[in-house]
Amino acid sequence: MHGFDPKIVKKFQVRPHSHPQVPWGEFCYGPDEDSLAALYVRQLSAAPASYPVAVHGTVQAVRTDNGGRRYVTLATDVPTHQGRFHVVLRSMYENLITPLTPGTHVLALGDWSVLTRSHIPQLRLFADAHLQIAYWNDDEVTGRPTTPTCPLPVTARQRAAATNQKPTAKQPAPVPLPAALSPPKQPATAYPDNTDRVIKAVLAPPPILTPAPIYVPPQHPTPPPAPAPIEPAEVFIPPKPVGPPPVLPPWRKGLFRWFGKRR
Repeated sequence: MHGFDPKIVKKFQVRPHSHPQVPWGEFCYGPDEDSLAALYVRQLSAAPASYPVAVHGTVQAVRTDNGGRRYVTLATDVPTHQGRFHVVLRSMYENLITPLTPGTHVLALGDWSVLTRSHIPQLRLFADAHLQIAYWNDDEVTGRPTTPTCPLPVTARQRAAATNQKPTAKQPAPVPLPAALSPPKQPATAYPDNTDRVIKAVLAPPPILTPAPIYVPPQHPTPPPAPAPIEPAEVFIPPKPVGPPPVLPPWRKGLFRWFGKRR
């Protein structure tokens, strides 16, 4: 969507499953020849990519190999200092290749390898699952890319049929060998079956991290409020008399004395 502007591409990072984060340029290669050549040289080096990588290109041609299987070419005669090579997408399952026609844009994800036995070396991928391939076209009216989609999934019957069609080498009769020698290695099959490894390494979801338990201190009940102090009841204390006691007049004293004599 940004025309592979280098300044914008540098802002994108990718974290493959079970692998540290890598720049976008070390995960997705193409569609220019310099980027494809960088992947070709990297896969030939002593330290190839240890995680699945993606190649973005446009179908140049659809061809058929000697076994009658169709494959697509995403780039031809890509120059490098080690010679020229082709970029090829293959699969043992016809339904993964059928939707790819010349002019279709393709993004293929997986373990890309280099085949040097052919007349012209090939940077190739054997797709085993439909989620490894996304393809889209350019809208004829607006010129913008259409919504990417994947081919139909591979059925169990297709996988069983493809396994039965794999060429098997004729095993020689067992010959007694000295103890110092080991049995000969079995020849590799023509079409590697990396289905289980690709599904686990590419399509497996990231691990679910279980949060650490949060310590919650025990809740103590709130103590009841202290009772209000009880004030003692008020006791009435009569006021003390002020000054000396009253003095009776003298005539009252004589009157009391007269009554006493009369009794």
